Amino acid sequence: MNDNVKTINPITVMFLIVQLIIIIFVAISLSQVIDDTDAKDAQGNYINQPEVEIVGLDMDSFDLTDEDIEYIQKNIFQTVASNTQNISKNIKAEVRPESVKSIYFERKDFHYLTAILDIPEIEQSYRFFYAYPYFGDDIYAIAINDTIFTLCLNDSDGIKYSNFKCNDSQYAPTRTIIAMQLLRDSYFDYFSVSLDSPDSNEIIINPSVTYDNDEATKKRYIEEVKSTIESFGISSDLFTYYVRTAADINYNNPE
Repeated sequence: MNDNVKTINPITVMFLIVQLIIIIFVAISLSQVIDDTDAKDAQGNYINQPEVEIVGLDMDSFDLTDEDIEYIQKNIFQTVASNTQNISKNIKAEVRPESVKSIYFERKDFHYLTAILDIPEIEQSYRFFYAYPYFGDDIYAIAINDTIFTLCLNDSDGIKYSNFKCNDSQYAPTRTIIAMQLLRDSYFDYFSVSLDSPDSNEIIINPSVTYDNDEATKKRYIEEVKSTIESFGISSDLFTYYVRTAADINYNNPE
């Protein structure tokens, strides 16, 4: 037998194995603690992720269900998380009462709700746009399944907190597209509306009559469209306006 070969005491081997098991167990436990906010249930929902709680939104007044509120809060949290590092606790978003706008669109049977939310804890504000249960399906419709969008505030909203870099929720359309979709789902007695092109901000007002309207009538049509846009919680100053004339109609529809 080679005298240089040393035998290892079985007790020492057992001790090393136990130590290795303890190290592995501790490592697994730490990783679960670190990734605790990413833990999901069987349905794929986050279990321990912080949440945004909306304060001051009357569910009954807007026919909102618990699922609606949860859907809105999840979208707002995702947007806040994309603009904030290390959210480690639940935060409260306070509704600005004067910012709340709600409309029922009878023609296509859907509700629309928008409001500004202030979050004092992190000094951020957002406006959400929520349409339920239907948001239209024509060429100007929002081309994804989501019906809730959270956008950064613009000057017309009244910016309360300006010291953070804000990004809209993922895939959120512009206010121009949201307003145009809602306009197309609105009803006007004496005209219809359209955009000059999908990326344009000029609203074309198409009178039902084929003769020229006087200036007072044109102004009234424009003011009606502006008022409707403001009712969406969107500034009418985002657009320019043009009322089509008889010459326009004859040019586009020659005999």
